[in-house]
Amino acid sequence: MKKPGVIGLLSVVPGLGLIILSEVRQGLGVMVIVALLAFLVELAPWEIVNAASCVLGFAWVSQLYYAVIVAQ
Repeated sequence: MKKPGVIGLLSVVPGLGLIILSEVRQGLGVMVIVALLAFLVELAPWEIVNAASCVLGFAWVSQLYYAVIVAQ
């Protein structure tokens, strides 16, 4: 098994930790979803940027947490 701390650090790049853990399909899915959310935040009107940024942050942190749990 991989060390959870190392996987957590690699997961700063969304999906990379999952790819290292041989969950390539889920890792690529996370990369696409987080990139799409980041792109949509850029296009969003200023009034809803805070809500969209919150969703982006939640997606990022939850994939990092999931990767660390899988590494254990």
